[in-house]
Amino acid sequence: MIEIQGLCKHFDDFHALEDIHMTMERGKVYGLIGQSGSGKSTLLRCINGLTTYEKGSLKVDGVEVSSLRGREAREFRRGIGMIFQQFSLLGRLNVRENIALPMKCWKWDKKAMERRVDELLEMVQLPDKGKALPRELSGGQKQRVAIARALAMNPKILLCDEATSALDPNIAETIMDLLSDINRSLGITIIVVTHQLSILKASCEQVYLLEKGRLAAQGDITSLFSQPPEALRRLMGKEQEVDASWEEGTVLRLLPTPEQAKKPILSRMARELGEDFSVLRADREQYRHGAVTYLLIQVPQKILPAVENWLREQNIAWAAEPRQQEKREEEAV
Repeated sequence: MIEIQGLCKHFDDFHALEDIHMTMERGKVYGLIGQSGSGKSTLLRCINGLTTYEKGSLKVDGVEVSSLRGREAREFRRGIGMIFQQFSLLGRLNVRENIALPMKCWKWDKKAMERRVDELLEMVQLPDKGKALPRELSGGQKQRVAIARALAMNPKILLCDEATSALDPNIAETIMDLLSDINRSLGITIIVVTHQLSILKASCEQVYLLEKGRLAAQGDITSLFSQPPEALRRLMGKEQEVDASWEEGTVLRLLPTPEQAKKPILSRMARELGEDFSVLRADREQYRHGAVTYLLIQVPQKILPAVENWLREQNIAWAAEPRQQEKREEEAV
């Protein structure tokens, strides 16, 4: 669907994107995250052909985006919808007119345009708001209208640039639920740029993390957040800090399966090994394809081999926290 190889985009001496490699399959929901200025919005504008790139390749359905000119470029952009943080609705037009605007620009037949607007109002759950003006709508309703307008031309890709950042968390969640439903029903590929990690976890399947214009981490959503790489830990900041004395033992992150998580893992391990350890954190997070449980425990060095062996025997996934791994390497040196 989307193949990006060695993509580079510079603004004078500023390297907005540097050697980006990505592959995005049709019909999936992708997350694009990173600090402000990391290149996320620039990448979206490269994908929809609004920003050129100096080096590399960006193909959509086998077509090199940089090769498109004139009407070909306009036809290409018709297949890509986009929604923004600030809705970008025209205040003088009512809801129906805002949704119909792209179709009007492409000179759709009036009856076909009316039918499509009716379909889209039902899809975004605003069938009774067609005659309302944007100023009469809540923030969530405005974003639903913006989504309907972005879908007007039956795009195959939907780009969402901080589409929920201006909304309160509960409304943002309903908007992402709507986009997930649209993805499932229409099979449309969705790329979500967001700083709201809870929204990202609940809606996306695959994540790409940009850092200073480079691809710093990538992976499926559950694996990436269950065992976050260093770049993701930097982005999450204090959320991932562990209140522990690293001199007193090793901190392990346990990742039981849903079936294993239903059982008293920790009490059973303590009982069978006859040793105590500290539980630093236990959490259950909801992802697009289900919930994931993780546990952080601090294990005294003297019983670490026994604990690791017990976890292996029970087939429970685990990993040492990176800070402790760094400490082990320092001790080895």
